[in-house]
Amino acid sequence: MERIKIAVIGDYDQSRPSHMATSSALHQAAAHLPADAFIQWVPTVSLEHLDNLSHLLEYDGICGAPGPPDSALGVINAIKVARENEIAYLGT
Repeated sequence: MERIKIAVIGDYDQSRPSHMATSSALHQAAAHLPADAFIQWVPTVSLEHLDNLSHLLEYDGICGAPGPPDSALGVINAIKVARENEIAYLGT
């Protein structure tokens, strides 16, 4: 079975139903391929510095989490990495 790695750019909060639903939806979508989904939430603050972005190149896709981020700059940097490296990006 194929493995798909998805980075969710956001500040995970288990009390937010939309965050729990995001992870669930990504796993359900992968099951229809069929593929095994590896979902990793990446805090936005960790993406503020350009030298911390190279690990995003390991992912097959990047998803912008719903809700306001702790760091808008971190989200913008992640979008830039996706765009410049032809990594699929889905923003919510």
